[in-house]
Amino acid sequence: MASGIKREPFTVVVPTMWKYPPFLDFIQDLVDFELVGEVIIHNNNVAETPNHPVLNHSKVRHYAHPQNIFVNPVFNHGVRTAQHSRICLMNDDVIFDLRIFYRVHDILTENTGIVGICPGLSEFKQIPFECGATKIVPWTGQHTFGFGCLMFVHREAYIPIPDTFHLYYGDNWIFDTALRSGRTNYLITDAFYYTPYATTCRNLPNIDQNLAAERAAFDHAMAEFMNSLKKTNQ
Repeated sequence: MASGIKREPFTVVVPTMWKYPPFLDFIQDLVDFELVGEVIIHNNNVAETPNHPVLNHSKVRHYAHPQNIFVNPVFNHGVRTAQHSRICLMNDDVIFDLRIFYRVHDILTENTGIVGICPGLSEFKQIPFECGATKIVPWTGQHTFGFGCLMFVHREAYIPIPDTFHLYYGDNWIFDTALRSGRTNYLITDAFYYTPYATTCRNLPNIDQNLAAERAAFDHAMAEFMNSLKKTNQ
């Protein structure tokens, strides 16, 4: 990193149901890091809240919900109430190289689209992990499996997720509305990163039924968004 560069901190937003044991230890790493100004945790499973000192840290805002409000409302609330303009939207089952914040900071502005992780999986022909150099490249059609697990967005570029779908397709909405608004999205590649994937979602009931219902809601909302863009540009 070049010396003398003043970087503004990030707000980190994360929903959790406490299914990934290393989660709060990683939150401790985040609050100890200079580029994390605050962490907003939405607790969707109060009964299983662990006893961990980081929940009382001055950088942590902990919202405990009597019932699961799911992920999309959490992201909307986090962006709306964030103290900082650069925002990290993350799943609670990821661990990543904190140098990512440096790389993202230098590219993320109000004119940027969404920046998200590319885990480098060969089965999806993604840009492979090579040495952990951590590079950010424009999205030009590459497969986006894993992208929604770790995303960064500027508050001024964020278009709130409609309240007609709560669990799925939030990352699709953020990604697609950025593109359709004329912004460039980016991939974080060759970065040290780990997740077991879907630690919480895999155990939820009625997955296929909920996916279908929320897909229909997403398609309807996206059609309305595209119509609003057309009217604006007329």
